Amino acid sequence: MRKLAYVPFQIATLVLSLVITKRVSKAVLAATTEEGRKPKPRTGESTLPRIAAVAAVQGATVGVTKVTLDRSVAATFRHLFGAWPEKPKAPQA
Repeated sequence: MRKLAYVPFQIATLVLSLVITKRVSKAVLAATTEEGRKPKPRTGESTLPRIAAVAAVQGATVGVTKVTLDRSVAATFRHLFGAWPEKPKAPQA
């Protein structure tokens, strides 16, 4: 039942994380590239190390944003309803 009640929170988290990730990625690209936009990998515009670095920064931004928001929303759910969205797994002996 908890998982079903948590679905609206998950949807809101997804939308919010996409918005935040997009804004943070644009800010990082503006600060780290001359053009202020993501280099295209299939053109001769940029070098492979630069393209790989931009992709790594974007991946890290997405991961950190998603985990941070997911944990914050789960903690809010616990505060509102008195239980975490999922039960912890029992330790295996």
